[in-house]
Amino acid sequence: MGASRWMLLFFGLVGCQANDDSLTDFVAKTEAEIVIEVAQLQPRYSFDAVPFTYSKYGTPFDLPKIAQAQRPANNRACWQPKARGKGNLEQYRLTELKLKGVMSKGKGLTGLLQLPNRQLVKVSAGQYIGENNGQIKQVTPDGLIVNETLSDGLGCWFQRQVKLALN
Repeated sequence: MGASRWMLLFFGLVGCQANDDSLTDFVAKTEAEIVIEVAQLQPRYSFDAVPFTYSKYGTPFDLPKIAQAQRPANNRACWQPKARGKGNLEQYRLTELKLKGVMSKGKGLTGLLQLPNRQLVKVSAGQYIGENNGQIKQVTPDGLIVNETLSDGLGCWFQRQVKLALN
């Protein structure tokens, strides 16, 4: 080997010399240099619980007087929907359901709804869909006509017509 190779080997080995500092000294030095900052906590909000006592003005859960004045004396005087169980398609909002197709079988039309999980379901007139007691009144070549039943908040109910268009 030539002298230049020996010198290259010598400097290579000298340059790879390990750090002689001990690990415990390094950890102790690093911990001594750390500055710990803790944010002050906000004081807790204190409140006094007041026991409820009934008064002639009613409870906090009563309707306001203006709403009571608009409320019919007998809820049966306004339209009430029939009580029934909920179907599988009534757990979704109408905005989550997408009409993907309309099929005909004879004279009747059926629709293909896509659920949020991308599953396709066949629907026809008379079925209930959507959270607001929506009933499919008609399946047309352009979409579904749905009657939704909504509460007015005073014990009466009303219907509105919504159209689910073909996407």
